[in-house]
Amino acid sequence: MSKNNDYILTTMEYLQNLGIAVDNLGQLPEEAVHKLPIAFSHAFLLYFVKLLGNDVVLAIDKNKAYTPAKAAKVLRVISDRLSSPVILVCSDEPSYNIRRLIANKVDFIVPGKQMFLPSMMIDLKKPKINNADIKDAAPTITQVLLLWHMEKGDLNGMTMKELAKMFMTSYATVNRAVRWMEGNGLVNLTNNREKKINFIASGKGLWEKSKDYLATPIEKTLYTDDKPIGLLECGINALSEYTMINREDTNSFAVTRKYLRETNIATDESFGTTKLEIWRYSPELLSTNKVVDPLSLYLSLRGNNDERIKIELDSLIEHIKWSEE
Repeated sequence: MSKNNDYILTTMEYLQNLGIAVDNLGQLPEEAVHKLPIAFSHAFLLYFVKLLGNDVVLAIDKNKAYTPAKAAKVLRVISDRLSSPVILVCSDEPSYNIRRLIANKVDFIVPGKQMFLPSMMIDLKKPKINNADIKDAAPTITQVLLLWHMEKGDLNGMTMKELAKMFMTSYATVNRAVRWMEGNGLVNLTNNREKKINFIASGKGLWEKSKDYLATPIEKTLYTDDKPIGLLECGINALSEYTMINREDTNSFAVTRKYLRETNIATDESFGTTKLEIWRYSPELLSTNKVVDPLSLYLSLRGNNDERIKIELDSLIEHIKWSEE
């Protein structure tokens, strides 16, 4: 995979980790390319994507041939021709170039560091962290790998290619996930040509070392009056399957955005007889029964201040059957 394509994948992951809805990533179709001057279509790698419900174009300057001022002019032409906002995707840029991009009101993203989208009134920077004890949250695929290893099966000794095939994702995505775990002291890599991973702990030991890096799987909560079938229960009702807590009257199910698109189910942000938790990863990946897996469930409820729920969450962890036990 090319370095430029890797930037796009990193950008998607960065946006998703911020909880920003992104969808329908795809290279610019040929009919759209024909609307652009040849020099521009050759100079930039261009993708269509839906960002926060808006159709936008992501652009990578293949050879970094344009100054910020020149890039601003070129991107405005592309935006006018395609009738869509154009966002420049950058690798690490020197601070003076960032200032020039901002001065020229260029929409841009530096994955993991900064997002400046004046056309959408968004300006986000990675906060400066003075407390060394504060941990960066694990990327979504990293969280899936960790939970799988703790709950479902041994991943020790697997290569990046094997993991990518197993979890149906790209080599680059798995490589970043494993490098993140290595950088945070959760895995070691062999020195072979095809590097293999080895977790530094297993079961509850790995959970204790990694839990502060893990985030709630819930991206958003919606409601529906429809009666979905075949979904995994989540929330308090799932907790009732693992502990002594009582069920709630409202049914709660974990779904993905893909499920909502494919079923076209009617939803509302506030009202409905059934609660739908939109998860960042497929809940079916880790589940072994009719409810979501216990560790994802714990993470989804960890922020609840109800003492009754906190007690049952502690009980949940104490009674987990770890994959290597």
